[in-house]
Amino acid sequence: MKFKMKFDLPKLIFLAIIFISISSCVSLNQRSMVSKNNSKLLTKDIIWGINGHPVTSKDYMKTSIDDQFLMLQQHQLNYYRFDIRLDLDGNVAWYKDEFEELFSKSIDYDIHLMPVILINLFFDDYTISEQEAYRRGKNQMLNFVKKYGHRIKVYNLGNEQDLRLIKPNKTGQLMSDYDLDKFEIVAAYFKGMIDGIKQVDPTAKTLINSSNNVYFGFYELLNEYQIDYDILGFHWYSYTYGSEKILRDALRTLSARFDKPIWITEINRKHGSYRDFEQRTPHLINSYLEAISSIPKVQALFIYELIDQPSLRGTNKEFEQSEYGIFRWKNSTQLEPKAISNLLKMSIEENKNGYENYVNSIFLKIIGEEPSESELNYWVKKFNESNSIEYFINLFFLENQISPHQIQISKNDGADSIESAYFHFLNRAPTPKEKKIWERRMRKSKNSFELDRTLLMSEEFWEQSMKKGYQRNTQFILSELK
Repeated sequence: MKFKMKFDLPKLIFLAIIFISISSCVSLNQRSMVSKNNSKLLTKDIIWGINGHPVTSKDYMKTSIDDQFLMLQQHQLNYYRFDIRLDLDGNVAWYKDEFEELFSKSIDYDIHLMPVILINLFFDDYTISEQEAYRRGKNQMLNFVKKYGHRIKVYNLGNEQDLRLIKPNKTGQLMSDYDLDKFEIVAAYFKGMIDGIKQVDPTAKTLINSSNNVYFGFYELLNEYQIDYDILGFHWYSYTYGSEKILRDALRTLSARFDKPIWITEINRKHGSYRDFEQRTPHLINSYLEAISSIPKVQALFIYELIDQPSLRGTNKEFEQSEYGIFRWKNSTQLEPKAISNLLKMSIEENKNGYENYVNSIFLKIIGEEPSESELNYWVKKFNESNSIEYFINLFFLENQISPHQIQISKNDGADSIESAYFHFLNRAPTPKEKKIWERRMRKSKNSFELDRTLLMSEEFWEQSMKKGYQRNTQFILSELK
């Protein structure tokens, strides 16, 4: 059956009557029958990244730089955020050889590097003057950018500096919650870093983050002291279901109060998969992604982190840091993915290529062949303009003059229509409960077309489209997780 754009008006009127008479997507108790809503995708040009410690952690050094970059490629992650120790002259102070390898191979793997410049050692316990702090910050970054700036476009200045400046028993909600004498020194250091970076590369971007989820006094101080950074970094950790609402409200408040793009530079479940929470973490992260999708100013999302760090077990009583990775250590030398790995792969694939993958699957199942480039572009545009998948499916059938009889012909003739539909659209047999419900409905309506549309609109069909699209677009196979 070929794609048609020439309309047959009488047939269109006949089909429209059929579609109008069909009820909305049937909701069964199986996940496969949940109607997919196409309004929750993140913006396509969002930056996807992950955190790691390739030049500061011995846990990371048990695996190669090549393997780490390959893990990023498998997940379609564009950025690698990592901490780095420099001296005051901008030289790499820790694991220079490993950094040089990371730096050079990032070109081969087309991965952007975002260094987190650790600065806590350079304040002399906050006894230096503001002038000296500025001089140190500028000299450090000017020299570093001269050497490596041709491959680095975003610099993370310090990390969670608010933790070291907040007064005891304060929340961070107000500017007065912070030690202003210390902040003045840090502010001068920031200004020096920014001037050093911009002197060498005026196009480079600078990012400053806070650790405080819902209180923004630190960001207010950055504004008060006129620190001209480019990107507001935000971190989010929680283990409570329902906290996605708090996350969404916090991001909305940030968007309203600060005129800067927002990069979520760390996000995960608090304590990661520590103890028995590995299977729960993906559901929590998925709720975060949905919350973030409604905030236009969010331009980047960095999962924390790539690999578990067992060497950190028990080093912080309040913040267990050993099991945040999307990969765990199977033994002392081998890594294996956690459940969050596939969630991340599918979330990124969905938001990069979701519409294209779905349209491609519709063509294969209904038309019997892949769409041409012009057909794909046309129907992706229509999908993007649709307010629901149900509307899109109806439009697709109408414009292509697809009738119930034609869809049945595309399935196995002579087979049970319910089983045939499930195998055709979902590649599986219906469960006994699903079959019983559909037999009852079809006895009443004597129309299998509703079944076809329901399967096409189901969450299961959408997910299969994303899995096939992921493997087609990346040439990687999804992990088989235990």
